[in-house]
Amino acid sequence: MRITLVNGIQKGPEWENHRQSLSGLYNEMKQNHSVDYFPIADMKMAHCQGCWDCWTKTPGICRLKDDGVDYLKSLINCDLLLFASPVTAGFLTSETKKALDRFIPEALPFIGIYDKECHHLPRYPHKKFVGFILLDQGDIEGKARELIEESIDRNALNMRPRKMLKLNLTNNNAKEIIREINSL
Repeated sequence: MRITLVNGIQKGPEWENHRQSLSGLYNEMKQNHSVDYFPIADMKMAHCQGCWDCWTKTPGICRLKDDGVDYLKSLINCDLLLFASPVTAGFLTSETKKALDRFIPEALPFIGIYDKECHHLPRYPHKKFVGFILLDQGDIEGKARELIEESIDRNALNMRPRKMLKLNLTNNNAKEIIREINSL
């Protein structure tokens, strides 16, 4: 399976436990799958400018010529798109949000009905699996978890996945997540 793994961990020593957990998961994934790995904080990738050129002037192509070009190619061609993010200030990191926003060229500027709601039509017919991995050190609670999961559900709905995975990565459950991925 072709997997695109998006690492939304920010820079800084306070995120080292998350980096180690995700690194272990990534190494496990590489054993049986082709994995494109995108550590957003280490990439030269700007935030979406909201210019909509990817819809009107250069359909499907972002006008920003940075590392986002390779990221977009990978997410268009993958079978499983995984976003991994710790929680900061009660929500997904800004790096994860940046990666989600750069997904816009994969949609068309036209609206259709999907799941009884208005949504942009997909640009490409390939339906992928989509997963969100919360890097959880036991610090995600109550309302924050509800808000994050609702946002994850809404983002996934716009991606129209074949199946949606919501996973929690702790220090010791990488093999459990690998089993879930291998079952797809």
